[in-house]
Amino acid sequence: MTNINACLDLVKSGHREAAFHGLFDLGEPALPRLAEAYRTEADPAVRNLLVEVIWQLRSPASIEVLAEALQDPAPEVWKQALDGLVTLACPESLRILEAARDRAGVSNEDFLAWVEGAIEDVSGRIDE
Repeated sequence: MTNINACLDLVKSGHREAAFHGLFDLGEPALPRLAEAYRTEADPAVRNLLVEVIWQLRSPASIEVLAEALQDPAPEVWKQALDGLVTLACPESLRILEAARDRAGVSNEDFLAWVEGAIEDVSGRIDE
């Protein structure tokens, strides 16, 4: 976990790009450790970076973490999760998005609008 921690220290010291590349270069085998780092991180900016790295790896194994991140209280994090679910565009990501929409309720208009847009994007890409 040393490499991940070193990269997280980089992002916390303002070197987001270097941290992104360091984490991304760890590749798909690091997904479980990246997911654990996401779950334990307090800083929304760092969670945002972790979620971006996770979906940029473009692995179906990342969908579960993206579903979790969709429930993150920080808008920059759940929007990053939406980007990932749209990029991966598969029946499972569509199911996750529809469940998030159904769970959200009308009080969260901003979230609902973003999720509806993502559902539309994913639906269009799956049907192609």
